[in-house]
Amino acid sequence: MKKKLSIAGLVLILIFCLAGCGSKSAEKEYDQERLQQYAQGIIDNFSKMSEEEFEQYQSMPDYNLDYTLMMTGFPISGENFRTMIDAWKSGREDCGEFLEIGDFTMEVTNTGAVLSAPLKGEERDADLQFAFDEGGQMESITVNAHYSTTEILKKAGLLDVKGKKFTPHGLRHLFAVQNIKKCVEAGEDFANWMEYLCQYMGHKHIRYTLYYLHITSQLFPVYQDKLRQLEEGIGVKYAEE
Repeated sequence: MKKKLSIAGLVLILIFCLAGCGSKSAEKEYDQERLQQYAQGIIDNFSKMSEEEFEQYQSMPDYNLDYTLMMTGFPISGENFRTMIDAWKSGREDCGEFLEIGDFTMEVTNTGAVLSAPLKGEERDADLQFAFDEGGQMESITVNAHYSTTEILKKAGLLDVKGKKFTPHGLRHLFAVQNIKKCVEAGEDFANWMEYLCQYMGHKHIRYTLYYLHITSQLFPVYQDKLRQLEEGIGVKYAEE
């Protein structure tokens, strides 16, 4: 009886959320209001579900879950629905109980659309994201918890490394140097790769990214000749970040 009530609750929430909406799926152009209604349906339902009810959905046979979701008109597969349950539960472990979710914004990507909203948790805040594919089908939930640098280092096992003190800027240097080293060893297209690294690190110009070439050559002298040739091939002088 408990399972029937849980499924019925999901159906009722989705009926109310989607009342007045047409059945035409989004393609290329996305109806933000409609996608938000789907996202809100998940939020409302998941917020009220107990661990036992989550487990009932997780253990439900694939056919039954797919059929239930199809009958509600909810645009998601049973497999993705289960993955979303896992992400939601993991987010609660990181942030504590979800207290408040702010307004959604939408970003259109090459593969679909992403709804994002700030989330206030009992223990820490986060960014909540719902991803949709090009056809408007819901793919996933992501809860990006906001951790301090100290907490991140602790999770990575770097906080208590003897004789080492890590800072965000130092880790940024380490990331760049290790990736340049890897690129040289793999013999990849260095010019294109540096352009990618420049964008990834948020540099305004590639000359700032090339600064890490010199750090790399100082740390690993064996690469000095190779790195000098690569820099000359790009034809840009470096500058400190």
